[in-house]
Amino acid sequence: MSFSNLKELLLFNVGIDIFSICIVLILLIVQRWDRDGSEDKRILFKMQHMLLLTLITDMIMWLVNGRPGSFFRFVGYADNIAYYIFQILVLFEWLKYSYYRVQEKYMPRKGKLFTMIPMAVIALCALTTPFTGWYFYLDDGNIYHRGVLAFPISLIILAYLLFASYKALVQRKKETLYDRKRECAVIGFFVIPPILGGVMQVMIYGASLIWPCAALSILLLCLNIESQAISQDALTGLNNRGNLDRYLHTGIEKGQAVSMIMLDVNNFKMFNDRYGHEMGDKALIQAAGIIKNAFKETAAFLSRYGGDEFVVVLNGPKNDQPERVMGKLQKKIDLFNETSMLPYELSLSMGFAAGTITDAEDVTRLLKEADEKMYQEKERFHNAEDARAVWGD
Repeated sequence: MSFSNLKELLLFNVGIDIFSICIVLILLIVQRWDRDGSEDKRILFKMQHMLLLTLITDMIMWLVNGRPGSFFRFVGYADNIAYYIFQILVLFEWLKYSYYRVQEKYMPRKGKLFTMIPMAVIALCALTTPFTGWYFYLDDGNIYHRGVLAFPISLIILAYLLFASYKALVQRKKETLYDRKRECAVIGFFVIPPILGGVMQVMIYGASLIWPCAALSILLLCLNIESQAISQDALTGLNNRGNLDRYLHTGIEKGQAVSMIMLDVNNFKMFNDRYGHEMGDKALIQAAGIIKNAFKETAAFLSRYGGDEFVVVLNGPKNDQPERVMGKLQKKIDLFNETSMLPYELSLSMGFAAGTITDAEDVTRLLKEADEKMYQEKERFHNAEDARAVWGD
């Protein structure tokens, strides 16, 4: 495919940019409603703003390209410089976001320097290009041309994107939890649409497709975020009951051997009655955090079942796996109680069941069995408490 004249090229690129701008604007409006003040949402919101500005300056670039006169020459240079600086800022925010989500912590100072120094050099090249022509230049007819450094700089930007994707996919192999694997995969494949856009840009000479394709990547990323939000429990961040049901009925192959662990926070009603519902919510959040920590190295599906109950699904039970992980969980609870400054001790009653799932009845049976064993454990806990109340410690 090729364009017979500058007008066709202009209409194509402006149309693609307008469509992409509309996508990013919709995402910004939705995110403004849904923002919860978290660091990752803040970074993503900022990156979307930078991408919006990149697309707008790209559109203006094509609107003024080839227009005669000193005014359009000035606008052409100023707009192109802004375009290249905005795309560097998009890249920087993406690297911060991907690091924060994949590593679950802020990018260290060394990492920021590793990204900022080359980007500062690229920005300097863009700012000085009216005098050097290294990045781009406008000919006597004010038509845009790439400079000698345009291709190398594009390779540097691509290298950063590929590096972020590589780190995400490496981390995915280390993760055992279902949701973490999916998120790392989405971040890892973020670079694919921009790469495809770059390939198409080479095949369709004059087309500007890399950043519109980046808008597509951000759309897919936001759709995954919304999907996770729908499937997660808002309070604890674990999978909710609906997602647990979907996983058990459609996410597990027929004939799959599984173990189910049912957990219940002991004395949860007391937390609410004595300390208030806010403290009760805090107890649930802490219990969920302990469960996440205990199972982070185990292939497990974690969910809040309802109220103060949680369910853990382990695929392919191995001998003492349920007992082993339940023992590990109890150690995490004991450590929490030893170090916590809260006015209460946290404890969980646990029950497990193992078997093979072939249909919905097997799911119901295993959940019921785990629930019954958990309540037996809970009854023993309350009997022990009653005995301590009578006889003392």
